[in-house]
Amino acid sequence: MKNITEYRYIIVELFDGTRENSRHKIRARPLPNQWASPAVRVEFPSGFRIRQNIEQLYKIRAKFKNTKLAPQLFTYRDWEPILINVEEARLFIEAKQWWIC
Repeated sequence: MKNITEYRYIIVELFDGTRENSRHKIRARPLPNQWASPAVRVEFPSGFRIRQNIEQLYKIRAKFKNTKLAPQLFTYRDWEPILINVEEARLFIEAKQWWIC
């Protein structure tokens, strides 16, 4: 069973990752000013990673995952990302309430 206390909320955006060394063309990264850097990539459900979703923002629960290459965020596959708008993202990041839904 997963330890849910390891997971925190974070806002991520989907972007065109064709220039990155990845098999995925649509990638996810945290927005700035949160507990994880925008340089970190996020394991994100494949069903959401479609061209029409580029620049969409999602609120997810995530934690750091140990990888051999670079730090990465992981979200449990059964947790559906919550679609949010720019204003909701701004308010959430300003509040810095990573542990509260």
